[in-house]
Amino acid sequence: MIKSSKIICTLIVASLFVGATVAQRPIKELASNEEYSELMSRSEELQSKEDSITLLINEARAEYQRIASESADSITAERDSFATYILDLEQQIFDLRSQRGQLTSRINSIEQEWVMAQLMNPVEEEEAVAELPDSTAEEIIVPAEPIYYRNLVENNIFRDILAGEDYNDLLLANEEDKEMDGIAANYLATYANIAKAAEEYRNATEEAEAERILALINDLQIEAEELSDEMQQKWNHIIDTKYYAYGYILEHEHRYDLVDKASQDFSTMLQQCASNDGIYSSDALMRYIVGRPTLLGHEIEFAREMELMEAADSLSGVRDNLNLADYRLEPIRVERRLFLDFAPIEVGRTNHYNSTNPVPELRIFERGTIYRILLGNFRSKQPMTLFKGVQPLYIEQNDDDSFSYYAGGFATLAEAEEAQLFLKEKGFRAPEICRWEDGEFINITLAKDNAEDGEVVDMPIIGMRYMVEIEAEMLTDEIRTTINQTTPGKMLSRADGKFVVGTFTERSEADLLLTTLLDQHSNIVVTLKEIELN
Repeated sequence: MIKSSKIICTLIVASLFVGATVAQRPIKELASNEEYSELMSRSEELQSKEDSITLLINEARAEYQRIASESADSITAERDSFATYILDLEQQIFDLRSQRGQLTSRINSIEQEWVMAQLMNPVEEEEAVAELPDSTAEEIIVPAEPIYYRNLVENNIFRDILAGEDYNDLLLANEEDKEMDGIAANYLATYANIAKAAEEYRNATEEAEAERILALINDLQIEAEELSDEMQQKWNHIIDTKYYAYGYILEHEHRYDLVDKASQDFSTMLQQCASNDGIYSSDALMRYIVGRPTLLGHEIEFAREMELMEAADSLSGVRDNLNLADYRLEPIRVERRLFLDFAPIEVGRTNHYNSTNPVPELRIFERGTIYRILLGNFRSKQPMTLFKGVQPLYIEQNDDDSFSYYAGGFATLAEAEEAQLFLKEKGFRAPEICRWEDGEFINITLAKDNAEDGEVVDMPIIGMRYMVEIEAEMLTDEIRTTINQTTPGKMLSRADGKFVVGTFTERSEADLLLTTLLDQHSNIVVTLKEIELN
């Protein structure tokens, strides 16, 4: 077979673009291909739009940084508006890249098919094609054998042996096979956007900004799940249909040795997939990446066994240029953050709060646990001298129009008890510890004072206990050190194949251990378990 230098160069250039999602130069010989020309034009339009939006994002970020450097409350709304605007632009970028990924996948397929066609039917540039004279027309012999196509399944062997319904199903599976690279590319792009948004969420300093990012993450995770489900559904259909069709043909032709080999290879592939189930971000992506070379290798062997050499050579070219993504992507878990205003009690100037800096209203958080110290209930607002410079303070107007003054904000009961003792030493006669658990209020000091003699009042979390479960074959010394340092004195046990720390009466303490373990030890699975005691 003659291979011109032009064809070889074209093959090298085309192979560089397999699986790419960046702008690429068109192959001029494909200019007459209407679909190819339209795809290239559309890809250029999307790239132009992306460039324009990127400029807008850069300008918006610069303005956001300028506004964020200011501290005046009057610009909060303007800053939040810019944050929303930036997120909207980033979502547009994501959508454009997803569209371009699909286009690029199809463009690569067309180019690869063209390159393989040139390799299979090369023609020297200087070679002239002579027309046959009319007198020789009758001497041309039409071959009696079926015409074989380079596309493996579009072949008379399948048409003649398979039932019509089975053959149509095989054609559908083959079309789905062409779509898989594009779906996988979209999943990878979505995963990258989730990872980026998760990092921005961890670094967000304002609750409103964090909530907007979290909403975007939730939308992206839904999109990733849908893409994963689509991959799983299509790949299952492709595997089931193609292996059935190839096996049926081989058995019809009594090629049982190849049937047995395909069965062994298929079993090995399934075992490899089973060993990776549940480890990475998408089982569907993993199964496709692991199974694709196995299926392709079987198709090549099948084509050669059936003496479909053009199809075998074409598939070999696809295998040589196979550019599969890395499926080993860590699952991205985003825990919702609690923007509770924890703050220790300090004693400063008695005029810290005044007409221009009034005592802020008490905020009730819908999620999370926070403790504060009640300094007193009053019929009217009080002068700041009464509170001896204690800060931070919070005021709450009650249903009876009286006013309650609270100090500080603490994550645990132990911290609140230390603050209570501190205030007593500063001359406050009866500071009381109060707790809000997911918006529910209880005055712990009064509840204990009103308990009958001998009654045990378990106030931190009434009726609820928490445990931190760790899924791991063994706990390293580093993990044990993290547990001991974060929650000293807590019992570590093993039950149902898991390591268990606790119980905790404070959910905040259990959350702290869970977060610390996830941050410092990414190779373990950690969950929080709630137990309600009757």
